Amino acid sequence: MTRRILLIRYGALGDILLTTPLIRELARQLPDAEIDVLVRSRYRDLVAGNPVVKRVFELRGERWWSIVAPLRERRYDLVLDLQNKLKSRLLAFATGAPRVIRLVRRGPKELLSEWRQGPKPAPHTEAWRYLSLLDQLALERPANPEVELDFFLGETERESAARALGGQHPIGLVVGASRATKRWELSHFVGLARELWLRDGCKPIVLAGPADLAWIAPALPELEGVANVAPIDSTIAGIAGYIAACRIVVGVDGGLLHLASALRRPVVALFGPTDPNRWRPNGGSWRVVRRELACSPCRSHGSRTCPLGHHSCMRELTVEMVIHAIESLEKSLRPS
Repeated sequence: MTRRILLIRYGALGDILLTTPLIRELARQLPDAEIDVLVRSRYRDLVAGNPVVKRVFELRGERWWSIVAPLRERRYDLVLDLQNKLKSRLLAFATGAPRVIRLVRRGPKELLSEWRQGPKPAPHTEAWRYLSLLDQLALERPANPEVELDFFLGETERESAARALGGQHPIGLVVGASRATKRWELSHFVGLARELWLRDGCKPIVLAGPADLAWIAPALPELEGVANVAPIDSTIAGIAGYIAACRIVVGVDGGLLHLASALRRPVVALFGPTDPNRWRPNGGSWRVVRRELACSPCRSHGSRTCPLGHHSCMRELTVEMVIHAIESLEKSLRPS
């Protein structure tokens, strides 16, 4: 009998959200089991409010070994290692759990093939791949691969953002990404914000995290002329409050776009170097904007520079293409 389960996925933001369908299914099919989650401390907000998670363990800085004793005290029956790196392997071993299941990572041949030819098209989303671990537990995957992500936002954050926005429901613009090649030109975002303001009479709101500040800082004066900017030093729950208030969220492949999906916001996702089949929004209403280029996708997670030097996959995404996708999504959301 499985009494206690530890799920390890300590980063990053989007990847942790992609585990939530698996957490939901474990709780549904093993209702008597206690499910704990191990994440980096800065991502605690992502799972702390989840009603089916018993305990959240936080990985703090480089002192990861300090968490071993509390984990051992839980006497886990099963560890699901969705990080599958040296540190997570050591932590899984240190728990003393009799069974550890790891998410299969790509081997050297696959990595070399991706470096030369780009990644093979994914048959399903990454959230569905995480759900494949249910097969090894003799549990059932959901019948529909269009699984939704979960994020449980408190009323305090919702109300705070609603007050700051004066009750408006703008279009949100996710401008940052962890890898440079996933970013859309800031000048394009400025142009998009201007078009949306003229079209709607309501300024869109720029959504970004502290890690994005250095990149977007040069464009902030221009952006602030045509858009509102959510507090960049917000907590995850704080920025989620603003996302929840948006009627549509437009952005590049990254954690905040997955957060928008988890908050059940309609999404327009801009893709270039990464595979939309794998990383697109999960469930709900969405549109993908991308250029059909022979070189795209080229990397599973993006990279610092374009392998071919031109970055056409993102540079050639025009404001008009994005506006068209927004209008298509808006039309689909209208009552028939």
